[in-house]
Amino acid sequence: EKKKPLNNKHMTRAEWKEAIDTMIEKDRLDPMPSKESLSILMNWLVTNHGPAVTSPDGATTDPGKN
Repeated sequence: EKKKPLNNKHMTRAEWKEAIDTMIEKDRLDPMPSKESLSILMNWLVTNHGPAVTSPDGATTDPGKN
């Protein structure tokens, strides 16, 4: 089965920004997305792979599976 590295990643907006900035600096994004595309990507990552949230009853909610 193909490995899906984002499945277990849950990072904050700042952490995703750092990861994307690193990819840009190392020319790992080809072709280079527009600023608008990067903004859409960032919003998608935070919505679907943001930090897991623990509710008062102790249940953990995965933002990508709500």
